[in-house]
Formats: sequence, structure tokens, C-alpha cells
Amino acid sequence: MSMYFNHNCLENCSRETLPELIYEISELKGITQKSEEELYFCQDLWNIRVPQGVLRDYLYSLKDREIAKLLITAVMNGPYYFTDGCDGKVDVDPELSKGYLEGFLGICFRDNVSRVLSLKGEKDLREACYKICSFAGVKLNYEVWNIKGVEQLEKYLRDKCKFSSIEEVFDVLEEELPGIVILNSARKSAKKHDFRGGFKQIYETIKVLWQEELGMLLKGVSDEERKRILLENFGVDISRESIETLNIERYKREREFMLPSGRKKLFEWHAKLNVNHTRVYYYLDKKNKRLYIGHCGKHLGTFSYNS
Repeated sequence: MSMYFNHNCLENCSRETLPELIYEISELKGITQKSEEELYFCQDLWNIRVPQGVLRDYLYSLKDREIAKLLITAVMNGPYYFTDGCDGKVDVDPELSKGYLEGFLGICFRDNVSRVLSLKGEKDLREACYKICSFAGVKLNYEVWNIKGVEQLEKYLRDKCKFSSIEEVFDVLEEELPGIVILNSARKSAKKHDFRGGFKQIYETIKVLWQEELGMLLKGVSDEERKRILLENFGVDISRESIETLNIERYKREREFMLPSGRKKLFEWHAKLNVNHTRVYYYLDKKNKRLYIGHCGKHLGTFSYNS
């Protein structure tokens, strides 16, 4: 899961409290690294305004070089998010008093990031959840969740890793990432399958399909290259169904699922998991930027494998 760091608190602090905030940033970064979360910083973080100058100048002026090293170590290798190319007007509920924060949440929507990490003392972005109602004139219903400080981050990570059922996995995915749609067919197939407690792997796999596979598909990355990147970088093994299998009518029907629009669609792609031969059949709608999960459960019949 990607999180964007909200640096607003740095701009509003006193010079005396900056070292404490730097210690907190270092701690937050360490926690996210251990939990394999990606914490993104603004690409222009060094130039943000802090008391009596910009952050870069403040670090140079510090007599205690260890404090400067803490922040540099936490931020220097990124990853980073970019503020350019996000000029659309965004409406947020509840309303925000600072235009910077509206823009920040607009960037989160643009990049499909539903979690932001704020410092504990953040006072302007203080609600747990913000709803983006419109962006550049388009009505939306997109939620961005605000995690504040070490305590809330640790609680979020504990809660996220504890799935007691596949239904809980589906509900969390649809809540966290509104572009994911779990079809009734997937919920029905999942109820009949024994996942042997591997719920987190299901969660991580579907999340990668949404966050990485869709982006590569939109950029025109070839099938073979997408397969290679997902397997090598994320451990997700995807495959397109063979022509031999789809030429068998009953196997083809097993892979046809009804979309919310009422249109039946052939789900040709699936992810293969080492959780009791689990398969996740999915369809990526490039036009509407949606990930539909049609089947999550047993290995379906193929030309060379009978279910």
C-alpha cells in the first residue's frame, strides 16, 4: 500500500519543535519500511517553507548534524510523489481552510492513493477521512484516509494484517480502493473455497493488480513485460488463458462474468496463488479505470487440467 506524507505540520511549527518532528518522520519511515509499506514524500520537500527559511537551509544551519542525517536518511531515496500536472479544482468534504491541502488531496486522487500519513501534531488535516466530491468539474465519491502519528500508524498496520475471512478481505479492498469491484460471482466462488488462512496474500495480490497492473496496461506495456515485472517485483504470477482452453465452450463459460452494467464479459486474465491452488480471475477496464474480480477460489478447468 502506498501512502503520501503530509508535510503541512512542518510549515506551521516553531523552529524549536522542528527537531522533534524530524525524529517523528524518521520513526514513521522506519515503521513503514519494516511493514513493506511505501511512504512517498513530496519531490520538492527540501524547499518547503519552515520558520526562517526553507527546509534545506534549516538543515545546513543545524549544529547537531545527527538530526539532519535522520531526515536525509529517511527521505533521500524516496519514493517521491510529484505536484505538477494537478491543476484541476478539487472539492473536499469536510472543507479545508488551506488550499495546499486541497491540492494535496487532489494529487492523492490523481495518483489513486487512498492513505496519507500526517504527523501527530497536524491540526489542519485533522479528520480521519476526507471525501473528494469533485475534481476538475467531475463529480466523485473518493475517500482519502488520514493516519496521524506513530500510534495510529501502528494500529492501522496491525488491523490491516488481521483478516479473519475472505469477505473481510473483499470489504477492506473495496473500502480502501474504490476502483476495485468484487463481483457477486467472486464472493460466491470464495465462499466455497478453503483459503487455509492465506487471506493476506489474496489482499496483497488484488491490491497489486489494481495499483501496478492497471497502470502498466494504461501505458501500453506488453503482456510479457507486465507478467515479468509483476512476478519479479511483487511476486504476483499472472497469466492469460490459453486459446485451447477458451475454445472449449464450458471452460469459456466458466470465465464469463456479469458486470454491474449488465454486460457479460470474458475474464481472460488470472493471478495464480500458492494458497490451495487459488485463482483470481480479473478484468481491467481501462476506460473507467476499474478492476473487476469475477472469480476467487478454486482452479478452474482448463485444456490440460480438469476441475
